[in-house]
Amino acid sequence: FMNLSRLVSQWEEIVNGSLAGLEKDAIRRLEALTQTVQLLTTVAKDEVPNIRADLRSIEAMRTRIRPSEHPG
Repeated sequence: FMNLSRLVSQWEEIVNGSLAGLEKDAIRRLEALTQTVQLLTTVAKDEVPNIRADLRSIEAMRTRIRPSEHPG
């Protein structure tokens, strides 16, 4: 039982570490995408309404991934 408990604990650490890494990567990618789209809003004036709608969608996804963090 003790060995099984240790094994489960090790797996838990590995899985939690992997999930945390994936979460950080997903957040980093969303932030990079948001920055790119924000840059586009300064260049593509005709597309600003559509780009802003996309930004709102991206922010909503980011909030679902990490609801406790606020943008900015």
